[in-house]
Amino acid sequence: MRVCAVCHLPSNDEVLICPRCGADLRLDSENARALRRLRTDGRFDQVYILADRESCPVCQAVEGVYPIDAAPELPVEGCSSPYGCRCRYAPVMSLVGP
Repeated sequence: MRVCAVCHLPSNDEVLICPRCGADLRLDSENARALRRLRTDGRFDQVYILADRESCPVCQAVEGVYPIDAAPELPVEGCSSPYGCRCRYAPVMSLVGP
């Protein structure tokens, strides 16, 4: 599922343009913005993809740690959940201190 970060409208995984506000969901979905923030933050060199407990087998297979610059895009391509992909990004802390 893609959720528009501009107007917060949830849409199916295959929707690329928000039907309400016209935002490009490849750039302005909540997941896309989250990954962009993690990449520009500078404190993270890895990201964890979290799959929901009831995720489809494709999403479960993608769950894990990835280099921040090689993290797969969400929603996961091939997700077969009737509710859409519910995976999300979580930062992996590698630097400690100020």
